Amino acid sequence: MTIKFNAGVDIGYNEVKAVSKSKRVKFPSVTGSPEQAGFSFNSDVGLVLVHPYSMSVGAQAIEQSLSLDARIDRGWIAGDKWHALALTALSELTKSTSGDVVIVAGLPTAFYSDSETVKERLLGKQSFQRLGRGRQTLTVTDVRCMPQPFGSLFCECLSDSGKVKDQALRSGRVGVLDIGGKTTNLLTSHGLKEISKESTSIDAGGWSVVGRVQDWLKVEYPDLSISEYDLVPHIISREISYHGDPVDLGEIVDSAVDNLVTEIVGQARRLWNGAAHLDAILLTGGGAHLCGKALLSEFKQARIVQEPVFANSIGFWRFAQAVSK
Repeated sequence: MTIKFNAGVDIGYNEVKAVSKSKRVKFPSVTGSPEQAGFSFNSDVGLVLVHPYSMSVGAQAIEQSLSLDARIDRGWIAGDKWHALALTALSELTKSTSGDVVIVAGLPTAFYSDSETVKERLLGKQSFQRLGRGRQTLTVTDVRCMPQPFGSLFCECLSDSGKVKDQALRSGRVGVLDIGGKTTNLLTSHGLKEISKESTSIDAGGWSVVGRVQDWLKVEYPDLSISEYDLVPHIISREISYHGDPVDLGEIVDSAVDNLVTEIVGQARRLWNGAAHLDAILLTGGGAHLCGKALLSEFKQARIVQEPVFANSIGFWRFAQAVSK
């Protein structure tokens, strides 16, 4: 069956999020060797690519792969891992064997000059196959790329049909704090145009909290071995089990979050010269769940977007809806 659809694809260092009209998906930005479970109660084979790459993706890789690739440097968009993540996102959005798709994607604010590489990698025929499925060939007819925080701005500013629904955000001077897993993007937009001197990326995000908690556990409970990925739900619940007994993580998590907030606020105030000139500040990204409340107390005009985790990819899709008409 041949279909046509628009896709918003947000390939972050921590997670991949993808949105179409009928579906939203997310999975960790991890690939690995394609090992499989020897036995499973159900028939789910997970996310495993067999063409054009042989690798496991996302939770499947974390759980089963003997070797992982969690590359997070700027140059990853030119490598196989980034391309495999993009193809997996498309395979999650549709099972169709053929079709045309318009993709809107994003890059960290500081790396937006690499947008032509993104377009070159995605434009044209993309042929791929997952374990347990037939070959899929999608033709990417158009690729648009933007700084990732613009996705959240468009999510708040545009409707599902791509029409402007918030004139204040469309015409105003708006700051965006996009707190991801491993990068926080800061952006200023005026009339939906980037103000480059007030936009940047910093190497801090939710994984800064994970790393600090993991270091604390190594000292306090040295025989408790747990990966960064497995630690995340325990940070959310603020509790972990040690030989069957609960360990309260609340104090160390709060301390790590406070440090992250201090770093983000310091960078934002310096970049935005105090931020008093901004009409609104949008707080977005998965890290908004950790830092949002504290950041609201720092910036009077700040608000958390409705769906922080998916906001960028939703905004990308809504922009695709606008440009593909």
